[in-house]
Amino acid sequence: MRILFDQFIDAWYKISLTKVRHGCQERKFERLYPREEFASKTSLACVLVNKSKDDSSLLLTACIHTLAELQNEIVGYFRKVVVNETASHTRVFLNAIRPEHLLQLGESELINKLVKDSFVINYEYGQGRDLIYDYEEIEMEMRNLVSSLCLFAVDNIPMLSYQFELYNENISLITNIRRRIPQTSLSTVDRAKLKSLLVRMNHYEIVHSLGLLDNIFTYLCNIDDDLSNINIQTFVEQYMNTSACLNEDIFRRPPFSTILL
Repeated sequence: MRILFDQFIDAWYKISLTKVRHGCQERKFERLYPREEFASKTSLACVLVNKSKDDSSLLLTACIHTLAELQNEIVGYFRKVVVNETASHTRVFLNAIRPEHLLQLGESELINKLVKDSFVINYEYGQGRDLIYDYEEIEMEMRNLVSSLCLFAVDNIPMLSYQFELYNENISLITNIRRRIPQTSLSTVDRAKLKSLLVRMNHYEIVHSLGLLDNIFTYLCNIDDDLSNINIQTFVEQYMNTSACLNEDIFRRPPFSTILL
């Protein structure tokens, strides 16, 4: 984790953008602290793409969006103008980016390309060791580089979900899960049983039930398995690493425990 954090800081302080944009919001790209003070003076929320209502991660989100749009412009221009390609391509979501998806052409990479593949030494012309750049080779290298890149899906940037989101009016946890897991309505009998259970619960038990659901929804956001025939109790036992923070009496009590996800 420390290695990833150091890599993030290294990349963050190499960005030369002056302004970044996400949607209709534009921000001036500025770093408030010198590199050596970043870890001690920056809140964790600033380096996480989160769903909080404040703008704690807006600068990072806008930076990711702006950089992705820049690559989309380069790749789009190449495909439309240079090679006259009209076929549509699947876009890569920003949370699925791998190093091979990125345009990486810094100063050192460009120099290495020129030295390795793009010039020859002419010992005859002028009786000197002149360098002759092979512009066709340079163009071919750039074509191969850009043609291997992908477009990014920048309309919806995946955000991190935090626990206790159900205590807020923002219920995006449930909305995101509904997109992936088919939903079916409870039968009339099951509705009556669940309503009866809730009526008998005291306030303490209701709070624990809400906390349990919040834990389950948070886990569901990061699981891609088929969960169509799994109930709450089975899910807790099979997928949640520990039940130490869960009330055993709550998630094992029917009909609550037998509700299908």
